[in-house]
Amino acid sequence: MKEYILGVDIGTSNSKGIISDLEGTIVSSSSITHTTSMPHKCRAEHDAIKVWWNDFKKICAEVLNKAHITDFRII
Repeated sequence: MKEYILGVDIGTSNSKGIISDLEGTIVSSSSITHTTSMPHKCRAEHDAIKVWWNDFKKICAEVLNKAHITDFRII
């Protein structure tokens, strides 16, 4: 089984993810824009489940699908 690395960044205004091979070549990538709540001046908030977790699940599914990776294990 070929080995890959998954990288995910959940940022202030979007979430990004990539899959690369062990040599560093990007195999697939994805990004999702999300909203940021600004309830007070100089303070940004996200709902951890609605934004972070849901974006993480979507990013993982999309980069795996784009890379045509269907059989994988987490180490």
